[in-house]
Amino acid sequence: MTMTAVLDTEPKETAEDISSNRGWFLFSEWASATEGFDELEHLAEYGWSGRLLLLKAQIVEALKKGSPDENIQNVGNDLIEFLSSKGNAEVLVITDDLE
Repeated sequence: MTMTAVLDTEPKETAEDISSNRGWFLFSEWASATEGFDELEHLAEYGWSGRLLLLKAQIVEALKKGSPDENIQNVGNDLIEFLSSKGNAEVLVITDDLE
């Protein structure tokens, strides 16, 4: 099973697989343990973010600062790429079900 990133603008059209369940678990555990990255911690805890520019900046900084393993780095990089490629969305949701 995979975890999917979707945006509020057009959920089905913007959906993109972001990681495996295990990859998301590892990323969330790592993100929850970061200090000073409140929006990243919010995403890890609740699975959504409404401050996308801040979230993207915090992911970039946390990855530089934290030296995570390759799986975590890959999920973070995929999130950065996903957020960079989308237009004017306001909300990101991570889900395992698009039905």
